[in-house]
Amino acid sequence: MKDFATARADYISWHQDQLRKGPWEVPAGSNRNRYSRSLGRPAQAWCVDYAQAGLEATGSGGGIIPTASTRAHIAWAKTTGRYRSRNRPALGALAAVAKNGTSVHTDGCVVKASTSRLLAIGGNTSNRGGSTADGGGVYLNDRTYMLGSGTYRIYGYTVPFFGLTREDVLEIQGKLGVTRTGYMTAATVAAVRAFQKRSGLVADGFPGPTTFSALTLGSGGGKGAAAKPAASSTSSRLAEDGIFGTASAKALEGRLGLKQDGALDAADIRAWQKHEGTFVDGVISGQVTAIDRAFPAVKDSQITRGGGGSNLLRAVQRNLNVTPVDGYGGHDLAKAMQHAINTNPTAFKAKG
Repeated sequence: MKDFATARADYISWHQDQLRKGPWEVPAGSNRNRYSRSLGRPAQAWCVDYAQAGLEATGSGGGIIPTASTRAHIAWAKTTGRYRSRNRPALGALAAVAKNGTSVHTDGCVVKASTSRLLAIGGNTSNRGGSTADGGGVYLNDRTYMLGSGTYRIYGYTVPFFGLTREDVLEIQGKLGVTRTGYMTAATVAAVRAFQKRSGLVADGFPGPTTFSALTLGSGGGKGAAAKPAASSTSSRLAEDGIFGTASAKALEGRLGLKQDGALDAADIRAWQKHEGTFVDGVISGQVTAIDRAFPAVKDSQITRGGGGSNLLRAVQRNLNVTPVDGYGGHDLAKAMQHAINTNPTAFKAKG
């Protein structure tokens, strides 16, 4: 789990990086884009998919409702306390734009906000004036004029719960007895706020590192407690939910004798390949979109798309008796790995 400020800064940096990663639709005008694809969604108007893909990529996927609808974002934000009116912009917030006060689309992530200036980076936008909806690219636009009156106006803002992965939220919901959705809900916010009150914490309904520490370790929070979850990742039982996220990744890293940061990068993949006796290149090759949902802890830069599957994953499938042995990362393989870590103390253990 990241703290709010760090996660928000990472999210804004991600948007800035995307400005240099065109072309964004291939072919142009097709709505076929990497952001919808990473979420397992079809080619479609992708302004919201783009915003959510960034949250998933930067460790905040559990901080917003998973939807392709701007209006659903706004409705969710209003029930969870994450909505801000049009005259209250915030860094990292998702700005919704209305045409004549009716038709609404997500214009982008706010990267500069003040009473006199509003800049946003958005997906499926353009750099032309007026509406930029369905523009086919990722652009930085000055939206200051939309703070006033006119055909196109800022409608309001959705502020994600930065720093919460889907796995974080599932764990929080499980601890509090709330329906497990993998994203923050109004019921989750209410349960967190009640727990914070009982624990003598600031009762804002936001389960940041201190609250998370108190929940998972049974402590009252504080600076010392907040640093402990990483150390517990190899000793506490993993949720066998088929989503190999931060906690599962930390457990695997611990077994392989690596730094436990919960993100499977090139060094982690190389160590894992060495353990399984496959070719060592730091890449999980030949994958389809299922791996994005089942193995969110694997950095996207370490996955190649298309082809015949990964020899690394085939080796793991054989070792754990997962069929078919096809080399693709899916929920069945993730669940089998979680079960092996929970039940076999030697599974994935570094040799020597």
